[in-house]
Amino acid sequence: LNGNQYDENDLETMSLLEAVEGKKKENGEWCRILLEQYPSNVIGLELRLEQTDDGKYTQSSEDTVLKLLQIQPSNEVALSFLTRRAMKFREWHDASEHSEVLLRINSGNRFALLSSARASSALGERDKAADFWERVGAVAEFSDDEIIEASRAIYNARRYSRVIDVLQPECEGNSFSLEMMELLIRAQYSLGLSEECANSSVRILDSEPENSIGLRYLSR
Repeated sequence: LNGNQYDENDLETMSLLEAVEGKKKENGEWCRILLEQYPSNVIGLELRLEQTDDGKYTQSSEDTVLKLLQIQPSNEVALSFLTRRAMKFREWHDASEHSEVLLRINSGNRFALLSSARASSALGERDKAADFWERVGAVAEFSDDEIIEASRAIYNARRYSRVIDVLQPECEGNSFSLEMMELLIRAQYSLGLSEECANSSVRILDSEPENSIGLRYLSR
């Protein structure tokens, strides 16, 4: 490839097209040429970071992040990388700080909201975690796993009515998640909803006769 016949904008375009086609680091020739000729090109550095970010968090990735943040202190790709790394290594304070910066840039950033919610839970900040989960739900629908995670965080913040609001629709019908139903039962009991709690306990025992939550709360 001869990159000398292209200007910076052309090389950016070719690099982006290359990335869309799924080229990995070993085949990212246009990105390589772009950075050889324009070492501080933000698009090239972002693509390089995304191409080399394989979960190992190498020194090369670290160097790329530092360079991006020197050029653009609020670069979302670099900040997202730092957030993912902090979450992976359970560096909860760092994860919280990085995701908060991302949220100042874009308050609806779902990844940053999820990271903030999970970091807050890990730090024992129950109300803060519940608030973030509420914001996640306002941005997009929860997956099944996220419904359970969010409900648990909201339950831990003692927002029992809200737990019921979230879980009741999910537990209607004959097919339901045992974990969701268990949380629903506990929330109903916490609010003194004896009849609802008993009915939910019977339903979960119909599905799993030895379920400890169903047995415990039905007998209360």
